[in-house]
Amino acid sequence: MLVLTRKLNEEIVIPELAITIKLLNVRGDRVAIGVEAPRSVEVHRLEKHAAVRPSHLDLAVCGMPAT
Repeated sequence: MLVLTRKLNEEIVIPELAITIKLLNVRGDRVAIGVEAPRSVEVHRLEKHAAVRPSHLDLAVCGMPAT
């Protein structure tokens, strides 16, 4: 896992997928993160991803056991 430290309004870019992740807000132990990605790229929170379980994604990559 790559761990990056960002300040408010700083971004992380994944150029091969045309994805930009921006730290928008920090309040206590919660952060707001903005994700810009092409419409063809699905972006889910892990709990939603677990509920959807698309067959083309390997849950083990996300640290979740396949059931």
